[in-house]
Amino acid sequence: MKNQFFLFASILKKEYILLKRYIFNTIGEIIFFYCLFLFLFLGYTAIVSAGSNYGTSLEGIIVSYLLWVFCFKMYLEISNIIYYETIRGTLEKLYTSYFGFTNIAIYQIIASFFIQAVYTSCLLLLVILTTGRTLNLEIHSILFFTVFLLLGIAGIGFFVGGLTLVFKRISSYLDILQFVIAGLVVAPLDSLPRLKYLPASLGSYMLREVMVSGKSLLSFSASKIIFLIANSLFYLSLGIFIFKLCEEKAKKEGILGHY
Repeated sequence: MKNQFFLFASILKKEYILLKRYIFNTIGEIIFFYCLFLFLFLGYTAIVSAGSNYGTSLEGIIVSYLLWVFCFKMYLEISNIIYYETIRGTLEKLYTSYFGFTNIAIYQIIASFFIQAVYTSCLLLLVILTTGRTLNLEIHSILFFTVFLLLGIAGIGFFVGGLTLVFKRISSYLDILQFVIAGLVVAPLDSLPRLKYLPASLGSYMLREVMVSGKSLLSFSASKIIFLIANSLFYLSLGIFIFKLCEEKAKKEGILGHY
């Protein structure tokens, strides 16, 4: 247990050092996603000013956009680890380490969660200052639903990571998948409740209910919360299972560390 703690602390420290060393690039990413939001905001304002029945609140758009940014950056974590460690020639060293690659990848996702939480919080502050809108920021409810939302996203991340192990360069498919992630985040469960079976859809819906409608964790039924937990764990397990299959294929073909 002590060794696991030191592993996580080391990964978190590495992420902080990289963030600090390349702070100029990080600021650039925040500016990019902020400018992208401005286009959405100005488009929304123009539609409302024209008197159209848009049917979606600006607060809902803000939350959905921030969730998309968060999920988009999180699901790429494992694929990025594999890609960059491969071109550096160090991927096989991670596999032969004491902890094994899967444990390292899991702790990398957890460390990235904290880093991206700070990143998204900065973006949230800019968005709130720009729009003048307020959101319900009940920390314990937001944290709970965010964790289980990202478990489903982590499952997608492991699936993508497995494909990266076998095919190495899959950037074109990652570009397509970002739109799939966006669709999952904004899934209209009120009109299409069956979409709750997809990964991240129910968690995103519950987060919007908390941050936009002012609900809390206790406002949801126990059955809905249990379903969210089971759904997230299912997709996480499925993603890890597919990753292991791809891992075995890469080892069998001798292409694990090849680029």
